[in-house]
Amino acid sequence: MPRDGATATPRLYRDMVLVLRKRVAGIANAVDAIIDDIDHQEVFPPSLAQITGTMTEWENAGLGDGSGSGSAGIAHDKTPGADFGDDDILLAKEANDEQLQIIRWLEHSGSVIVQGPPGTGKTHTIGNLIGHLLAQGKSILVTAQTAKALRVVRDKVPEVLQPLAVSVLGSDQDARRQLESSMGSITERLTSDTADSLLQKARQFETERGKLLTQTTQLTHKLREALENEYREIVVGEMHFTPSDAARFVSANREAQSWIPAPIKLESNLNLSEQELVRLYALSTSYTAEEEQDARYPLPELATLPSERQFQIMVSEYTHLTTTDLTHGTDRWQPTDNESESLEKVANELATEFSDDLRLQSWRPYAIIAGIHGGTERAVWKRLIANIEEAAEATARNALGLNHDPQLSDALPVHKQRQITIEICEYIDGGGKLGFLQLATRSEWRQFIKTTSVTAGKPNHRDHFEALRHVAELEHLRAGLELPWNSMIGKHIQQPFNGLGSAPELACRALIPEIRRCLDWHASVWVPLATRLKTEGLKLDYLIASLPREASHISEYLIIERLASSILPLLIATEAGRRKLRECEAGFSQLANLATQVDPTSPDRGCTGRIIAAVRSRSPEAYTAALKYARRLHAVKPLVAERDALARKLSLVAPGWAEQIAHRVPPHHTGAVPGDFAMAWRWRQLHDTLADRDKLDAHELQQRIDRTRETLRQVTEWLIDAKAWGKQLERLQGNHAIRQALIGWLDTTKRLISTRQLDRRQTLLSEARKLMKKCANAVPVWIMPISIMAESFDPRTTRFDVVIIDEASQADLNALIPLYLGKQIIVVGDHEQVTPLGVGKGQTILENLRKSMLQDIPNSHLFDNLSSIYDISRQSFGDAIRLVEHFRCVPEIIAFSNKLSYEGKIRPLRESNSTDIRPACVGWQVDGVREGDINKSEARRIIDTIKAMILHHRYAHKTIGIISMLGEAQALLIQSMLHKEISGTEIEKRRIQAGISGEFQGDERDIMFLSMVDSSSDEGPLRATGEGAFELIKKRYNVAASRARDQMWVIHSFDPDLHLKDTDLRRKLLQHIRDPLASLRAFNQEIGKTESPFEREVLKRLTDAGYQVKSQWQVGYYRIDMVVKGAGKRLAIECDGDRYHPMEKMADDMARQTILERLGWKFVRIRGSAFYRDPDLAMRLVLDRLRELGIPPEGNSNEAPSSDMTLIHELDNLIRNSFEGDSDEPVGEGTGAKSA
Repeated sequence: MPRDGATATPRLYRDMVLVLRKRVAGIANAVDAIIDDIDHQEVFPPSLAQITGTMTEWENAGLGDGSGSGSAGIAHDKTPGADFGDDDILLAKEANDEQLQIIRWLEHSGSVIVQGPPGTGKTHTIGNLIGHLLAQGKSILVTAQTAKALRVVRDKVPEVLQPLAVSVLGSDQDARRQLESSMGSITERLTSDTADSLLQKARQFETERGKLLTQTTQLTHKLREALENEYREIVVGEMHFTPSDAARFVSANREAQSWIPAPIKLESNLNLSEQELVRLYALSTSYTAEEEQDARYPLPELATLPSERQFQIMVSEYTHLTTTDLTHGTDRWQPTDNESESLEKVANELATEFSDDLRLQSWRPYAIIAGIHGGTERAVWKRLIANIEEAAEATARNALGLNHDPQLSDALPVHKQRQITIEICEYIDGGGKLGFLQLATRSEWRQFIKTTSVTAGKPNHRDHFEALRHVAELEHLRAGLELPWNSMIGKHIQQPFNGLGSAPELACRALIPEIRRCLDWHASVWVPLATRLKTEGLKLDYLIASLPREASHISEYLIIERLASSILPLLIATEAGRRKLRECEAGFSQLANLATQVDPTSPDRGCTGRIIAAVRSRSPEAYTAALKYARRLHAVKPLVAERDALARKLSLVAPGWAEQIAHRVPPHHTGAVPGDFAMAWRWRQLHDTLADRDKLDAHELQQRIDRTRETLRQVTEWLIDAKAWGKQLERLQGNHAIRQALIGWLDTTKRLISTRQLDRRQTLLSEARKLMKKCANAVPVWIMPISIMAESFDPRTTRFDVVIIDEASQADLNALIPLYLGKQIIVVGDHEQVTPLGVGKGQTILENLRKSMLQDIPNSHLFDNLSSIYDISRQSFGDAIRLVEHFRCVPEIIAFSNKLSYEGKIRPLRESNSTDIRPACVGWQVDGVREGDINKSEARRIIDTIKAMILHHRYAHKTIGIISMLGEAQALLIQSMLHKEISGTEIEKRRIQAGISGEFQGDERDIMFLSMVDSSSDEGPLRATGEGAFELIKKRYNVAASRARDQMWVIHSFDPDLHLKDTDLRRKLLQHIRDPLASLRAFNQEIGKTESPFEREVLKRLTDAGYQVKSQWQVGYYRIDMVVKGAGKRLAIECDGDRYHPMEKMADDMARQTILERLGWKFVRIRGSAFYRDPDLAMRLVLDRLRELGIPPEGNSNEAPSSDMTLIHELDNLIRNSFEGDSDEPVGEGTGAKSA
């Protein structure tokens, strides 16, 4: 019908026509091909084996890959996860932990479920994963139920790899252009590079990347250590300090307690007791520094040094000898090294042997000569000795009878009387008696008895005669001794025998030892002396031969005596003098060379040097002083050793302190401890610990990490590029058939554009599909919906290393087809979002098929159109990896879905201030009435508000969407009104669209309107809207409330407080609209309680410097201590180390910073320990960073912030002034917004 209405006559005219036809049954053909192919497959797809519960059955049948790796064992080329670590993960773009976890689990199990709540970057994640998989040389299929879900996937692939990905989303022209681009890039690479050269580059990049990873890990570890240093307590003895408290202590006590010098051993106690420390200081004044130094040198043993007296004698003797003529008799001596002492001993012995007393005994030479001659001459002297001894013995015997006083006869000779006494004694002994008769016959006996006497008178007893016999014998021996004595000795000494007293034999006996000595004197005395003289070097034989001999019996002795008494004393004296002089010189020389004996390294130091100087100067006074100093050093040495021992002990924990005490550096020179050593030790421990921790500069480390990470990202991109293209060229080089198919497909699609004949187009389409199947290996990444995939690839011959199913919660069981094509599977979806409209139909038919065909399949009762492939995968592949970083909505908007469906675990990363559209959530009540499934008043208010937004500068370039929360009718009404009242250009530019929740799943707008449609009723509360069957209503609300980036409007026609029950989802939504951050407010209040004095001091210094500072800045899920703003730039400031920041949160804090840095935030950290020691120096780092970033001091604005509702009132005024009345439908009352 023409637009201007019906006409009376038929007409032909041109207009747009929408033609609907049935899609070619590619799905059915693919399923048939799979069924035919299963029996011919050697390896069954592991994901399907997991779903059907036949993993073990396939492995036992020999259809697994033998890896034995559990669920993923069947389709892997190698053992999953073997030799695979985080360093092998190659992601060209910024990645979160969930992306790393996906890759780890993919390598480990082969099948991964990824839950992607709204706005969590599912497509970004897929694009990043594709880069990693391409670097592994894998082929990838990305598919989804609809082309809409795949529209931007290729754009998220790293740019250098996009030519390796082709999207076939229904437009042959777009696919052809992408494939042409891919072919052009491949051809360019084939001409400029080779697979070998690229893989060689990849190996080089891998090496470089490994170094960068190691460096990053080390730097991160150091950074964490540096940050933890601001929280880790410092323990000194029994006291514990936080770093900030330690810094306060150091600053407060710097003047009084800083006298202990660095360095010290950190985290150690002072190892000297108070008594030891006092003793150490006291010892410093016990001796001078010079004495200490000299005492350290080796000291000479005092016992080995001459005493003062000895040295003085040495000097005197030396002086005497040097002034005496010692040249006499030099030629009489042979050169020798013998000492003077041995020569003096010989001289002394000679003097003894030839002393005047001995020489006066003139008989001695004769005895000596007799001893020399021997024989009869010697025997005569021996007989003399015997006679003397015999007479002395008789004298002793005679003494036994002196009590009888025996008196010999004068009439008879002595020898005759001796004979008579012997005879009488023998007679009596024989028993005879001396009677008259016996004596009458023995006249001699009678005469003897008559002329002798005893004390008793005449002898008549044997004892009397025995006593008389002894006297007779003695007198007889004396008579025999007198002549030899007088002739041999007496005449020489003028002492005749009878002049020697009453018992001359006893006087003679005194000379017996000397007589004997003289007999042996030549051999025992002279010969040894002569030998020693010769040994001493004397030319004795020459001297003896040169002496004249006398004509005397004793001439031999006289020569010896003359030599020994007259010649040798002078010769020996002069020789001994020469030797003493030599010895003195040697003694002085030895003392002068004392250093070589004591300490060769210190020849002229200490007391050794003084002794040497004294010796060299031959000064007894100097030697006396030097020896006194040596004794002093010997006394000082143990004190020095004691002090050194204490200092060494101290140096174990405080080497600097020990050194300054040792060198008496002020204030350690007075001999007393300078102050309270316990406080000073505490100060030094805290100061040096903080200084040591300062060596790890968190700011510098962070900058190095940033630079290293940027380099790592670049190298990773190069590595991915080299590996991916290297693998691709490796596949294509020499494979002419694939290149031929690619060119053929390109040319076929070109011809399709210009072909109009239907049958010819069908032929070309058929040929294009055939060529596409051959091209599968030429392009490693294909992106296409399931329907096109089923038509394009033959399941019997096409296999992909990895199949990724996006928006899997909207994909029905037809998605089992791509599972059959994949060795590894990634299923991305969200069971908390809506199921597409096509799901849920034909349940009866499906139920009958399930009962007949799926009896042994696990959870077969769930295989229906109410289940998506995501649901089936969740049942079979294990727990899902949830993406939790939300990038789309401001926190106020996503908070509803977060609480409704995700237990509050979603982490919004956008900050509320990232947009100037406020408030983020608007509830607007209109006087509307539900008519069937539409509400015209709500529709009118939405259209008017959109028109006002188009006119308002704040909403310039903002995209807009509208969701009907009741059904399609309201969406169709609004869409119709949009086309009538807003230009098509504006609709297209702002992507203005109305629909239901499912139509917006996977999509977003800056501004979203939710039309509730329902209206109030006079009959009381409205029927409650719950979560619905299978939670479908809850899912629709989840999707609807998470599409808006900057602002979400809820347009309703009822009062939620009056018309909705507490459990109603609509009431919960409107309560959230009324106070979007209610759940965060309590948390914020607690956070406010923990603001530290440290942060307040930093804040004051920044504001005093004129900067605009905001404390406790909210960035979605996270907080920043304070933010400095200026010139459109911002710097995040973190205050580390005060008591309000527990160290246990450090890992989370670093992870938080890493996430925020990915969002573009720049950080600087102030350490409490540095701030409280030197606030100016600590703040200089912040101010330098502000200047570096170009943030000027703009000051905090004093203007009161405008109300959040200001923008809403401006829109309302625009509506009142511009649009109200344009439509016949009623709009809300003109009282402004009614907050929900």
